[in-house]
Amino acid sequence: MKRPILLALVAFTLSMGIKPSLQVEPQSDPEIHYNLYCASCHGRRLESFRSRVWTVGKNPASINTVIRQGSADKAMPAFAQLLTEDQTTALAKFILEQSQIPMENESGDELYSSAEFKMAAEVVFTEAQVPWSITPLPDSSLLITDRDGQLFCRKQDGKTEEISGLPAVHNKGQGGLLDLCLHPDFSNNHQVYFSYSKPVESEGKKMSTTAVCRAVLRGQSLEEITEIFEAKPYFSTNHHYGSRLAFDNDGFLYISVGDRGKENENPQNLLSDCGKVHRLNPDGSIPTDNPFYNQANANKSIFTYGHRNPQGMAFNVAQDRIWVNEHGPRGGDEVNILNAGANYGWPLTCYGINYDGTTITNDKTKEGISNPEVVWVPSIAPCDALFVSSNLYYPWKGDYLVPSMSFGYLNRCIVKENKVVNQEKLLEDIGRMRSIAQGADGFIYLGLENPGRVIRLRPLW
Repeated sequence: MKRPILLALVAFTLSMGIKPSLQVEPQSDPEIHYNLYCASCHGRRLESFRSRVWTVGKNPASINTVIRQGSADKAMPAFAQLLTEDQTTALAKFILEQSQIPMENESGDELYSSAEFKMAAEVVFTEAQVPWSITPLPDSSLLITDRDGQLFCRKQDGKTEEISGLPAVHNKGQGGLLDLCLHPDFSNNHQVYFSYSKPVESEGKKMSTTAVCRAVLRGQSLEEITEIFEAKPYFSTNHHYGSRLAFDNDGFLYISVGDRGKENENPQNLLSDCGKVHRLNPDGSIPTDNPFYNQANANKSIFTYGHRNPQGMAFNVAQDRIWVNEHGPRGGDEVNILNAGANYGWPLTCYGINYDGTTITNDKTKEGISNPEVVWVPSIAPCDALFVSSNLYYPWKGDYLVPSMSFGYLNRCIVKENKVVNQEKLLEDIGRMRSIAQGADGFIYLGLENPGRVIRLRPLW
């Protein structure tokens, strides 16, 4: 089915202020260049160019200009010194032509296999363009955030209600309405927490930041909304907000915040909230046993630092640890197991390179830096995470599932004794996968975009 094209040529890459390589690559097919420099952000099948509005102009010349000159606010470097004029012209033409070719298997139920069983992927929801978060309710309904700023409730009977009461969101670039989670005692207090990119004005400039609010869900509306966290400083960039939310067994709330594309300013700076994972009490106050609570020149809410753009987070009950997966640069996506006060390295250590091929650092490990549990090279663009506990998928129980946006598959990290011992690619080529959750009904739900939809995985035993 042919789809209209909806959004701009957004970032081929994610880092700001990088120096382009002076070495021009030899002549090659534009598809090779696309897979090298574009696919990790835009998808191997050009998913992010489908169903979007072209704000740069829907013609090869306009697209070529953006490729060559870059776009700082979208975190896209210039490629003029890496690729020749003929190469970027061919790449622009390839992007435009390929984005208009209908994608196969955009809807309908599909059959897939894992090593242990087959499963059906059933489409259950189609009203969110970018289903950034799926949050199960105790009655098996699903709360689904659309990054554009809408919140939906998909009822057990398949009917959908829109939830009102949300604040305005900064839905530009990677920003918008992001994650949502329930208070551990939701059944009694009906409290929910949501993160979003908050529009702010500072010194006469329009900026944004990652913010978290607590609210009470009453029927079809959010009420008693209270902001409990706001990341500072503010920035004019429109990427690397994070942001995932998770509670641990002790009732502490963890909040991931990206580096906002300012890797040399934020991740290693303990006076910046960006490039960190924060730990709060449910009311927004700061636990006195946080690792930097009594340290001068450090923000008290920080639990870990040295993160780039952590967009997946889940609590491992058996290990009593929060696991985080985060986007690296070109190569070097990571899964990190959090320990209080630990430094996870960015940008002092890294397994990847800049998107234009230049070096970030030669150090993959360093004294005082916590090493990742998993590294993905090439990047899979991991987003969201889930530890499986449902008996419906009993061979997967205890495993860590990570959606891949870039390759369009579900990555199964097989966990034994709290270590990842193997991996399996599931649902290959299903589409650009944004979110994952396990419902109260025991089924696993996945959010995909371009086109936006939520699917239910039904095991076929």
